[in-house]
Amino acid sequence: VPGAALVCAVLVCALLCGCGKKGPVMPLKAKLPTSPEQVSLSQRGSSLLLAWDIPALNQDGSELDNLKRFDIYRIDYVPETGCPDCRNPQYLLQQIDVALYQSGGKRKSERVYMWDHFVEPGSGYRYRIVPINGKEQAGADATIHRPCFPEPNPPEDLKAGTSDRQVVLTWDAPGVEDKTQGTL
Repeated sequence: VPGAALVCAVLVCALLCGCGKKGPVMPLKAKLPTSPEQVSLSQRGSSLLLAWDIPALNQDGSELDNLKRFDIYRIDYVPETGCPDCRNPQYLLQQIDVALYQSGGKRKSERVYMWDHFVEPGSGYRYRIVPINGKEQAGADATIHRPCFPEPNPPEDLKAGTSDRQVVLTWDAPGVEDKTQGTL
């Protein structure tokens, strides 16, 4: 049966040739969020305020439409002797749900703010912000660090007076023997 042999030979050849691409089958790349931008960390009194912009794109350039939350990690370091960039923050400090920033399907704000009230003056803190998509996949992270300083003492002997269409404030510097006077 020469026809059957020919059909078998063509079938075997087709199975061995495949699609012409060598190597294992590769899955489609996951659409992962880009890292948060405009990250800032500032001290307000005895707390630190962390802020960032919500990413709008995935790493492949497509629109980010399934952002679920941000995972915020923190690590502390000694500012005088420590290396803030040597270790990546691993302690999960907080998870921020993006739904809190939405109303009626639209975002109320494109910026996220997070207060950290559990900081010690004299210590430094490094934060890592990780966007998480709806499939629980982590996107590109952003990191930032800074030391936390003690709060300055308030001015002493604060006085306010009026003058020709202006207010004059005077005060003494706190805790200084010289009592250098300030005027505004």
